[in-house]
Amino acid sequence: FCEIEKETWRSTIDPGSDLSDNPGHEAVNTLFATALAEGKFPFRLLATFALKDGLRSTAASAVQYARNEAGLRVRLVSNDHIETAKATARRAGILTRDEANYDTQDRDAAGRVMDGEAFSAAVGNIERAQAFEPVDASRNDCDYEELQYMDRFTEIAANLRVLARATAEHKRKLVVGLKALRV
Repeated sequence: FCEIEKETWRSTIDPGSDLSDNPGHEAVNTLFATALAEGKFPFRLLATFALKDGLRSTAASAVQYARNEAGLRVRLVSNDHIETAKATARRAGILTRDEANYDTQDRDAAGRVMDGEAFSAAVGNIERAQAFEPVDASRNDCDYEELQYMDRFTEIAANLRVLARATAEHKRKLVVGLKALRV
């Protein structure tokens, strides 16, 4: 992490730039990397640090067993960044390489990988509903929950493999929707 004042940026890295244009982070990173490579700043690399929370060695075989032997549909629900979640799902065998690199405009892939905010906006709020007969025979209760846009949830649930940046509320909506579908 490095903080640079506007005047230093203008005079050293990109003379004549107007920072009010708010260049994208990729353009800024490129300009900054070029300035570093040309020695315009007396910075030295002191260290790099990374953490990798790897999958258990049995994860991929467990997913394969759950899918092939038990007939379960396996989904990854994570608070990780969408790219991290896709990579994890790929390593676990939840997504294929092609599915992990899908085009967001591909109608067949729509909803296969979503972030929590997009999912939540698509399915709406959790609502109370009433059935004509008890939903849970053990409680003799006709009340249940479903999502505001169950039709949209049904479409998403058919394809969803990865839900990234998922909060507790997003996870609850997924469970409520699946329970309402009796999945």
